Amino acid sequence: MEALIVFAHPRKESFTYALVKRIEQALVKKGYNVTLRDLYEIGFDPVLKGEDAIHIADGEFVREATTFPEDVQVEMDYIKKSDLLIYVFPSWWNGMPAILKDYVDRVFQHGFAYSFTSDEPKKLFSRKKALFFTPTGQPQNEDGSDTPIDAAMKMLTSG
Repeated sequence: MEALIVFAHPRKESFTYALVKRIEQALVKKGYNVTLRDLYEIGFDPVLKGEDAIHIADGEFVREATTFPEDVQVEMDYIKKSDLLIYVFPSWWNGMPAILKDYVDRVFQHGFAYSFTSDEPKKLFSRKKALFFTPTGQPQNEDGSDTPIDAAMKMLTSG
């Protein structure tokens, strides 16, 4: 079994990095081959170029680029070969770090992670499992609650 851990935090002494190392140890103990992709360490380019972004032309979804950028293709290849995808990142301003948001924008592209014209992405991703670990260092309110996080969770679970 292959596991991919994508990590987004600039500091190795963080709780988030300690969590990554614990997850990695547990997976190895369970017999997984683990690949760790530290987005800061590899210097992942977070900038989505216009020619790589999907847009509408003549009523059709198109990309100007005919291939994915090399660095993006590397990440796509890791995802393709992995059975388990694990994303570990802190919750900053009630969201993911910008580098991970841009990783999602650049890597989970039309034609790879989804398509309006093909079922191939659905076939690829239907066999995978994904986990997200998002610790936060947000101080609690006097009543012990994390009001902004509580509000976000209520929005996600209501309706």
